[in-house]
Amino acid sequence: MVLRDCTGTYLKHEGKDYHVCNVETLQIYPDSAIITATFRPLSACPGADKDVVCALYHANEGWVKVTSVE
Repeated sequence: MVLRDCTGTYLKHEGKDYHVCNVETLQIYPDSAIITATFRPLSACPGADKDVVCALYHANEGWVKVTSVE
């Protein structure tokens, strides 16, 4: 499931949220859309600091890069 809030875009998978680095791959999907996606973990997301737009904390399992969406 695609989740969005002021902290960023996330994929919910097996009850855990993963912060999406390459958000452009999911821009056509609305919030709460159920999708099938393949992703891989990242140790960091280049340029992520510029995307912080609120003080909300969103617990997550770390950064991921979406490699495909069906």
